[in-house]
Amino acid sequence: MEKLSPALQTLAHEGAETYREEYDLLYRREAKGPNEIWQADHCLLPIWIRDEDGREGRPWLTVIEDDYSRSIIGYRLSWSAPSSIQTALVLRQASL
Repeated sequence: MEKLSPALQTLAHEGAETYREEYDLLYRREAKGPNEIWQADHCLLPIWIRDEDGREGRPWLTVIEDDYSRSIIGYRLSWSAPSSIQTALVLRQASL
């Protein structure tokens, strides 16, 4: 028993959940209900559009998703690259 690594001893004595919490490289959270965990992401859309002045460009999409329901709770299209301001604007929209 003493030759087993501390990780295997934890698995044997305290169970899989404690083992994962202490030794997994990634900590995975699982939402137990709506609005517990939100995720944000940005994407440069693969389309070209024109703005009001006729300039062409590719817009950025910022999205916030509820982890539990997978519902989109906020989004924003912008000409600007991702930033904390863009994320804050979408968070504000999502919380209203």
